[in-house]
Amino acid sequence: MSIKKWKIGDVTVIELKGELGHSRMAAVKNALNSLMAAGETRVVLDLHKVKGASLMHVGVLVEEMRKLRRHGGDLKLVGMGDELCRVFDGLGTGEVFCRFKMVDDAVADFGDEGDGS
Repeated sequence: MSIKKWKIGDVTVIELKGELGHSRMAAVKNALNSLMAAGETRVVLDLHKVKGASLMHVGVLVEEMRKLRRHGGDLKLVGMGDELCRVFDGLGTGEVFCRFKMVDDAVADFGDEGDGS
């Protein structure tokens, strides 16, 4: 699993590639916690290249999304394939996350959520 990060304005995009195993999910959680510690709470998680996730991994993402929201941000998901959608929907988390097809759409969705000015 590789993790690639970049910024678009005040939004951090995290691109994942490969399977979401336990150690890889820990790396994602650490990356999100590091961002929050730095005051970066607007995050897009690009899942276009992820091949699967377990129920436990979805639970970790829900936990991290709630932390980001408590700090005035959010976690938006991009590029979920059918398999990932089934896992999320099967857990009843399909309505919890904002999902998008493209990174630019997810970033644009932050536009009206307040920029601190």
